[in-house]
Formats: sequence, C-alpha cells, structure tokens
Amino acid sequence: MGADLFIEMVPMRKTQDEAIAKLKAMDAEVLLGILSDYHGREFSEDTDEQEYAEAVAFVTAKIDEVYGYYKHGSRETTVHKIDGTDWLITGGMSYGDNPTDAFESVSVIASLGLTDNDEILTD
Repeated sequence: MGADLFIEMVPMRKTQDEAIAKLKAMDAEVLLGILSDYHGREFSEDTDEQEYAEAVAFVTAKIDEVYGYYKHGSRETTVHKIDGTDWLITGGMSYGDNPTDAFESVSVIASLGLTDNDEILTD
C-alpha cells in the first residue's frame, strides 16, 4: 500500500476579521452541513444554538490557525502568489491521516470559502 499526495490551498483575499464576519453571516444549516459532509463533524438533524455555537467556535479556531500560518509561516505551509492573489498551501504524503498539522485548518477554511470573495453560503 502506497502513500497518496494531498494538497490543500486557500486564497487569502480577506482579512481575518472579514473571514470571521463571513462565517457569522453564514446560514447555520449550510455551515453544519459542510462540516458534517466534508469534515466528519457529527451534528443532530435538528440544528440547535449550542451546536451552531460549537461549530462557529471550531471554525473560528481554524481561522486563527490559518491566519497564523499566513502571517508567521510554518514548516508545513507556504504562500505563493498566483495571478496577484496570495494562496496559503499545505500538503504532503498521506498514509491515511492528514499529511500536516495545518492540513485540516486549511481544508476547513477552503471548503467554507471564508477567505475568498465569493458570496456567503446561504440556504
């Protein structure tokens, strides 16, 4: 059994405060659905305020991590400018687990589109 190469990247078009504001403007069901479908987070079928608050806290921590990598760098990430936009990139070989400690944070933020100029995900 061999390893697979996994790469995740996210455009850094928003400030950290703008990314947090975009998160808080996102529809609760959409947020919980993406976290459940793509990141294995378990939520009940009926969205409640506590689950939503936990999801927002989880994603806010991921935003903090991503902007920490972006501002201060790490051995697991790099920043490349593509068509005038900075992109935070992480990745490596995986034998079934995440290839870097930064991978989950970058993946969560990328799947939610929080650092991009796309519209807010709503129902």
